[in-house]
Amino acid sequence: MNQRISALAATSLLLCGCQIGPKYVRPVVQAPPLFGELKGNDQWKIAGPAEGQLKGKWWEIFGDPQLNELEERVAIDNFSVKLSEAQFRQALAVIDQNRAAFYPVITAGPSINQGDRGINSGREGPTSSFSLPFTISWAPDLWGALRRSVESVQAGAKASEADLAAARLSAQGLL
Repeated sequence: MNQRISALAATSLLLCGCQIGPKYVRPVVQAPPLFGELKGNDQWKIAGPAEGQLKGKWWEIFGDPQLNELEERVAIDNFSVKLSEAQFRQALAVIDQNRAAFYPVITAGPSINQGDRGINSGREGPTSSFSLPFTISWAPDLWGALRRSVESVQAGAKASEADLAAARLSAQGLL
């Protein structure tokens, strides 16, 4: 009877730890339809969509070729932008590194040994031995730790991408 209880407790303990964490669900936020400042105030204007305006190279609306040239060079010559770009590339590499843990790892260590038996062995001449040992290892992601790790670094890469865009926009706006 005692063994059954301990086996049942061990089984329930194993089944409780099947997932690293709950799947993140973004909370729903209800925005008010109108802000209080807009009621009865004729000085405020509701913003309209600007679909036709330039998004990427916004400075081209000024029509200045010298400004266009300088803005193009900001992404190349500005060290803050270069640093943010390098951090973004590093974040993408970390994603690839974490995704690699999903797949098996195969290692091999081939070797060739050559030697001479010598005169006293009765058989003269060189000897050769070839060896090709390899190992395969793989651990399945039963508890979701690898999947959560990949999700985490993907979120970090998105943040790094936003930092890069902010650094570019800041440098371009400052210029």
